[in-house]
Amino acid sequence: MSHAHARSALVDMPPVAEPTTGECDHRAHRRAAARDPDRDAWLRRLRESGASYLLVMKRDPARRTKTSNPPELAFASADPSPFVRAYDDPPRACLRFNW
Repeated sequence: MSHAHARSALVDMPPVAEPTTGECDHRAHRRAAARDPDRDAWLRRLRESGASYLLVMKRDPARRTKTSNPPELAFASADPSPFVRAYDDPPRACLRFNW
């Protein structure tokens, strides 16, 4: 990912209503990003990036005992045709794209 793309992605993040610090609470950002996810935009951006694989974490990296419900896995379950699950275990899943 280029630095220009990374800046663009940050600017495009939805607003976080909660106060945060420079060392911000990343959970607030994850919750904001997960609100109203857009599967078509997600797939389009992944295809444009040239990604071959996507690693999806099912556990909160800050609290390893807490699981999450990532929208990416819901997207993959709803229509698995664009990818193959390379592996899927309790802490993570790896999707390989079929483009």
